[in-house]
Amino acid sequence: MRFGRRETAIFFPARHLARPLDQHDFRLRARLETELGDLIDRKDARLDLITSTKAWITAALCRSASLDIEDAASDFGISLRSFQRKLSECGVNYADIRNSVRMQIARSMLASTSLQIPLISQYLGYSEPSAFCRSFKHLTGDTPAGYRQRRVN
Repeated sequence: MRFGRRETAIFFPARHLARPLDQHDFRLRARLETELGDLIDRKDARLDLITSTKAWITAALCRSASLDIEDAASDFGISLRSFQRKLSECGVNYADIRNSVRMQIARSMLASTSLQIPLISQYLGYSEPSAFCRSFKHLTGDTPAGYRQRRVN
């Protein structure tokens, strides 16, 4: 077994694949093959790139990790250019996804906590509170303080 990588996997020699099992259940094998085939065929079970990127950004924020696009591309196991191209094919760019996630979390924090705006700004990875306030106003049309006041009252 190998740990500490993107996938945890069990490795064994390929010659073992052709080796017959001493005790096997043909019905169980058929059922497992059917279930695995269904899982592979079900494309809706796979997360799309945008949803995966949003989840990655949310997880990075929870860890107070870097939100840089280079880090995202690396964690997805593709080059920066390929990552940008794939997002472009989906009709979005990384900055828009990052800002969307940040605003969703910001709205929630402003409405449901009493954390000070500078702390929320820091949590969301902004360089300074004024950058957060400008971004929030640009994306929502309201200031963080104004949003909080209207949500509380």
